[in-house]
Amino acid sequence: MPGGSINVSAFATQADANAALAAYRQSLPGEYGLRNNIRTWGGFNIDSVLAKSFKMPYKEGYTVTFRWESFNLLNHPIMGNPSQGMTSTSTWGRITSQANAARQMQFGLRYDF
Repeated sequence: MPGGSINVSAFATQADANAALAAYRQSLPGEYGLRNNIRTWGGFNIDSVLAKSFKMPYKEGYTVTFRWESFNLLNHPIMGNPSQGMTSTSTWGRITSQANAARQMQFGLRYDF
């Protein structure tokens, strides 16, 4: 990028999409095939648990435990795989889904006796 400029023509156009789609084909019977030929990025997710136990003063061995669990704590989206349908250039290679769920939290109370 000399001079800090961006070459806009380097981005995909309809002709580039047709050429990219033509580069991939379905496997023929008896071939090993093109399994997993498009790789995607890995996922990153943080799950956490905070818990606190309280001993009950009225009887030995009785406890109450409070738990707070959080899944996808940072609410970071992980995008789904690109579409690999070989029939249409309008959807091929586009990401239209999310691979993980949004942040979820749950609380729990446990009484041990």
